[in-house]
Amino acid sequence: MIRGITAHMPSLSSTIPVCIPARWAARRFPGKLLSPWGGKTVLEAVIATAQESAIGPVIVLAADNRIQDALAKTDVQVERVAGDFLNGSERIAAALRGGQLGRPVPQLVVNLQGDAVGATPALLRSTVETLRAHPAATLATTATWSAESSPSGRTTVRASGGLAVDFSRRALDPGIAGAGDVREQRWLLHVGLYAYRTQDLLTLANQAPGARELEESLEQLRWIENNRSVALHIEAGPSSLAHAIDSPEDLGQSQSLSEPSNPPVRRRSSDQSRR
Repeated sequence: MIRGITAHMPSLSSTIPVCIPARWAARRFPGKLLSPWGGKTVLEAVIATAQESAIGPVIVLAADNRIQDALAKTDVQVERVAGDFLNGSERIAAALRGGQLGRPVPQLVVNLQGDAVGATPALLRSTVETLRAHPAATLATTATWSAESSPSGRTTVRASGGLAVDFSRRALDPGIAGAGDVREQRWLLHVGLYAYRTQDLLTLANQAPGARELEESLEQLRWIENNRSVALHIEAGPSSLAHAIDSPEDLGQSQSLSEPSNPPVRRRSSDQSRR
């Protein structure tokens, strides 16, 4: 856990970093971020999505040298943020406190999970705009409708009044009815993407996780359990927007999501590499 946050906050910047917390030691699929996917690695595909969103600087927060080494020839900013963190939110908070996301501290920061291969640049932009449109919310995230018979273990969302009111790895009733073409859809599937207000992220990263967060292993439940408003952007579909790589089977199933138009990760020129 992250401890020792002081009450004083430095001045804030309008720059919005897009952070990708990245670690090798995933419990269910170690090394998944460096697995091949669509002519890139999983991590490189997610980085390309973040770069194409043009929200702000893309920063990979690497848990160990294997991630750093894999990106050494790219033009991606990589910061080593090692520590005993429960989730990416805590890793981002540590990077903020250490000045690795820049000074002054940004007002907002985006967390794009390193295995969120279904996310699109437009979803990143919509999530940020959703947070801006809800001044009382300190976190925004995204869900997409699905008509599948079962959410198959993916994280589902219950919504009310433009907010997410619950998340679970079990099948939650969405709490709202779809309109038009999505009226018959059954589930709101969560997309691994967040936009935070920095000050509240730093505050909550210093809190102990609650019972629901520990039970579900879902970082966003810290906001719910601490009575924070979580703004929710909802997409009409497709459900593939919520695809993430949790197992080798997911890797095979998700290959069809790779878009030929998705540009490659920016790489250093040979001159830059020799510097």
